[in-house]
Amino acid sequence: MARHFFIEQSNIHDNTIIFSEDDIRHFISIRLEDGDILTCIEPLENNAHIYTILVSKNGKRYTGFIKEKKDLAIQYKKKIHILQCIPKLDKLELILQKVSELGGYEIVPLFSHNTDIKGKIGENKLSRWQKIAKESSIQSGRMDIIRVQNPLSLSEFLIKNKEKLLAKSSYAILLNEGEKDITLHHITNEIISPEIQDVFVLIGAEGGFQSQEIQTCIDEYCFKSITLGSNILRTETAPIAITAILQYIISS
Repeated sequence: MARHFFIEQSNIHDNTIIFSEDDIRHFISIRLEDGDILTCIEPLENNAHIYTILVSKNGKRYTGFIKEKKDLAIQYKKKIHILQCIPKLDKLELILQKVSELGGYEIVPLFSHNTDIKGKIGENKLSRWQKIAKESSIQSGRMDIIRVQNPLSLSEFLIKNKEKLLAKSSYAILLNEGEKDITLHHITNEIISPEIQDVFVLIGAEGGFQSQEIQTCIDEYCFKSITLGSNILRTETAPIAITAILQYIISS
């Protein structure tokens, strides 16, 4: 039975936790009972508050009473940022779920030349992405919720984050189906360098990138163009594969 949920500061009133409707539906589905003990996590930027909660149940109404509070530092050996050009249909939901389970730090949805969706994403879609981020983080037992940024065009993201991308503590990778020579193996030592704290991975939508997009990323923002092998991966497969491989490299 799950005993690990996320809360926000707005859920806390004095010594009491007021749960969201989504949490209550989950409690009902897992048959959470009066007197059960629950762990609730309030994630912050680089740490989290961990609450031990005594559950009070009255019919279908649940309330939590704080029994203990601890602080926990959330540390990443290296933060993996997936810069995902938005694919067709609901493929981003699968990407978000799996990258979260694998321990990715952040997903940034992007509009590129070949994205099928152009312009603003509706509030309902953004809310659904945030919900999936929370649920997958609960399921995988992580101490924070994967960050999902508001969508930007590729050019906007590059300009806005130029200083971060070019920082000595950052390493930027572009998965390029046209790349024939450089693989992840060739750059592993650079990635695992102690000074690298953030690894950015740019992944195209269906159809990949335009040649000008690739050159801009390489020439102006120091992205390293690599291939994951001779097989061309689907846009929803690539972020899952690269996150798993990077986590193995970083953990090793």
